[in-house]
Amino acid sequence: MHHHLLKRAAKILFAMLLVFSVDCVANIRTAVGQVNVSIPMSSDEEEAYQLASQEKFIKARTVAEKVLEQNKDSIMAHYVMALVFHNGEGDLLRALREYKKTLQLFEARYFTQNEPPQAYDLQALHLQLLREYAFLYAELDQRQNQLDVYDRIKDLYGKPWSVD
Repeated sequence: MHHHLLKRAAKILFAMLLVFSVDCVANIRTAVGQVNVSIPMSSDEEEAYQLASQEKFIKARTVAEKVLEQNKDSIMAHYVMALVFHNGEGDLLRALREYKKTLQLFEARYFTQNEPPQAYDLQALHLQLLREYAFLYAELDQRQNQLDVYDRIKDLYGKPWSVD
């Protein structure tokens, strides 16, 4: 009798954990537009970012592609494309490429001798990019890569990935 109750309790606990984890991922995804992006942006880059933040992914993609035609090294356009592929289209491999490109461009522009920028808003954006990159690795079931990103956050910022 007790064995049956334990199995039932385990199933309920597992279901609650599953619901909680799905809810957390949903909250993380909806938090995309909450980072105050203050890097220099063109009006088109700003429009693309705002559209992606509002989950208007088709329009965001169109504007971001237009920006990339004019500036293939646009940090924000690559970031918007990552958001579009990840959250709008579910094309995780293309999203991974765009996050990687976004991080490369960001670090080339704002890092000094492999050190992150001093400005808090730039650090916040960088942390957001790294976290989204890690969550994407989790969705791809690439746990070691996910842990490597978390270690990188800790190495760069001296704090665990989940601390703001």
